[in-house]
Formats: sequence, C-alpha cells, structure tokens
Amino acid sequence: MEDSTTKQVKRIPNPTGKGGFQERPQDRSDGRWSKDNSFSYWLNYFKSLTTKEFFEWEKANPSDMRTVASDLAYARVMKARNELKEFQEVANRTEGMPVKKMEVLGKIDTTLSQEEEEEINEFIRDIKQSRK
Repeated sequence: MEDSTTKQVKRIPNPTGKGGFQERPQDRSDGRWSKDNSFSYWLNYFKSLTTKEFFEWEKANPSDMRTVASDLAYARVMKARNELKEFQEVANRTEGMPVKKMEVLGKIDTTLSQEEEEEINEFIRDIKQSRK
C-alpha cells in the first residue's frame, strides 16, 4: 500500500514545463542591488559631498533624471542642515543609533508570608510521604 506522501513525491509539479521565467524573462530578477533605489546610499552620498557640491547637485541633476530615493534623501539632508531633530534622524539612519546605557536598580523581596511557608511545608511533607 502506498501512503499519501509517496504519491506527493512521485507527482511532477509542472509536467509540461510551461510557464515561469523561460517564457517571461522580463519577470526575472537579476538579483542585483541598485544604488539608485537605495535611500541609505543617497543619504551617505549627500553627507560625503562638500557644501558647494551639495548645492550644485540639484542643478546638475534635473528632476527627470533623479530617482525618488535620491530626491527624498536630498530633501532630508537639506532639512537636517537647519533642524536638530531632522539631523538626529539622518545621523541615526546612516551612523546607527547611539548606545544608551541603562542601569536598573531594585530589591527583590523574597520573604514569604506565614501562609506561604505553611503551604510549602505541607507540599514537602506530601512529597516525603508519597516516597515512603
């Protein structure tokens, strides 16, 4: 008798071989990373420019040649020049969050009430009696 898992293994998932990327190669991903679409790439790029280069970049790169990621990164870096909160966001995004040390102090109360002690002692007695 053949079980159901054996039937599943013997079943050919695409016996005709039709479909997939062979017939639609435009749907295939080449798997490459594109800097043009990377927000963090553009933030780091703009941070590395001189002030003069930064202000000339927008003029030298017309809007029909820029990606949305580059436009957004440019706007954030421009805003970060005047606003502390935005500067912190850009710095955290590109440099990583600063380390925050936290110290938690406290005392754990391990004293038992008389009722709890009696319950534990009774439990221990029950265990000892069951072993006899």
